[in-house]
Amino acid sequence: MAVLKIQKMHNATRLEPSYYSAYQAADAVNRYIPPLLIIVGSFVNILTIRIMRTNYFRKVSTSLYMIAGSVNDTMGLCIPLLTHWLFLNHPGIFPRNEQSVAMCRFFNFYGFGNTDITILLTAAMTSDRAYAIHWPVRAATEDLRTRAKVVIGVILAIVVAKNIPLLFSSDMSDPNHTERLCVLAANGTSLNTSVQKAWPWIQIIYYGLCLLAILISNIMIILRCETIFSDGQCQTPREC
Repeated sequence: MAVLKIQKMHNATRLEPSYYSAYQAADAVNRYIPPLLIIVGSFVNILTIRIMRTNYFRKVSTSLYMIAGSVNDTMGLCIPLLTHWLFLNHPGIFPRNEQSVAMCRFFNFYGFGNTDITILLTAAMTSDRAYAIHWPVRAATEDLRTRAKVVIGVILAIVVAKNIPLLFSSDMSDPNHTERLCVLAANGTSLNTSVQKAWPWIQIIYYGLCLLAILISNIMIILRCETIFSDGQCQTPREC
């Protein structure tokens, strides 16, 4: 590990001054920003969970989405981000052996899954609010909290199904590549080749559908609030 650090410093000193300054800036970001994000982010997420569990918020379905999102974000900070920070600053603690393949399969599966859950939870929570605002009478007679629990369970099932191929097609990155620990394996098997070709399109379609759901829900919320305000049902946007 010490030899690797010396080699990286030696290679950096041979760069042009402008590139060396960029290297120093990137090194400082990689060294100090992730721990700060982990500490501050985890603290804020814990506060969010405590607030969402108060008597007022726990009656609203949005609180379930907020709690699920906060738990997911905290785990994302403490597992994928922490691992990435350790790899960038202490790459020698990750040995290259048979166990490393299983490790990377888990990190890729969980890393992508963590992001997917966050996006789906945001889309579901926005859709839930759009439904409650657009059809308030119907929403008042339904058990939205139970529906939210079911939706969260469906989200977990979708994410697991979407990312299962990563459990069979992940490996450690090339030793010369120090920017990330794990990559999609390219050992020539039909499964890995198929995953590598299809994965970018799967991600584009997945994120595109989530973005579309969020966009439509927000448009519904804005239009409904404008209608209520223009009809004189409230005097100010704050009251609406």
